[in-house]
Amino acid sequence: GRIVSSKRSMKVKAGTMVQLPLELTILPCEIALEYELQQGANVAFGVEMEPTNGLAKHIVPLSVGAPKKLCMEFKNEGVCTFTWDYSSAWFGAQDIVYRVVVKVSETQLKIHTAATSIQSVVRMRSVRESYLNGELGTPSPDDGDAAANDDSGTFRFTDNAEPTSPAASSPKATFKAKPKPTPKKETPETLRAKIEKLHEKAASLDEKVIELKSGVEKAEVAIDEAKNLAAERNVSVEDAVNAVGVIESQLADLGVDDASSLVPGEVPETPVSFTETYLTVF
Repeated sequence: GRIVSSKRSMKVKAGTMVQLPLELTILPCEIALEYELQQGANVAFGVEMEPTNGLAKHIVPLSVGAPKKLCMEFKNEGVCTFTWDYSSAWFGAQDIVYRVVVKVSETQLKIHTAATSIQSVVRMRSVRESYLNGELGTPSPDDGDAAANDDSGTFRFTDNAEPTSPAASSPKATFKAKPKPTPKKETPETLRAKIEKLHEKAASLDEKVIELKSGVEKAEVAIDEAKNLAAERNVSVEDAVNAVGVIESQLADLGVDDASSLVPGEVPETPVSFTETYLTVF
């Protein structure tokens, strides 16, 4: 989120109080406050929140022993006011050094900035209409929408960002429309040239289409070969699995449950079955 920090100092005189209001428009937001006073200063501190729709509430009651560091989170629009009260003293003044940190989300800040820009444009248009209608004084004759008179007014609205001189001393500029260019007449030669260019473009497109078709056919052949190879590998795996199953079945018939104990090329020490058959694994 965006963090806005400000550290400042101020002086509160005896018999007076100082208030610091913060308008809460970008929500939700977090506000952290930290302030410093002289040792033994008899200055009371308090925080009040006045929502846009509702009654004011004392978040921190006004007192001398109020905390000097606090962090608050706000979700509703309104005004948060920090108050330092030194009205209990008869003379002198106290220096207060404070730091306010406001943390808002980047998204809410962008929305607030866009809304503020739109509101500014709307206000300017409303003021312009009121000005041209004579509600804000005598309009200038150069505004066009207002009735002409001798008084040029103190200001006028314009879309030009450059400064303008008074309307009475600046002559009005005249604009002449540029003549439209006459279209060129087509001749049989120019038409034939255009047709030949179109034929060349069509032939180039046909070649590209043929190349694309050839690439697609090659890709399809490669896909078929890959499918066939995968199918052959699947068959090989199935054959191997079946062969292993046959060998395990034969070992089971001979009374061998674990073939890992057999040594390739050698006869086991003890018969593996009650028959005269011996098993040699190669």
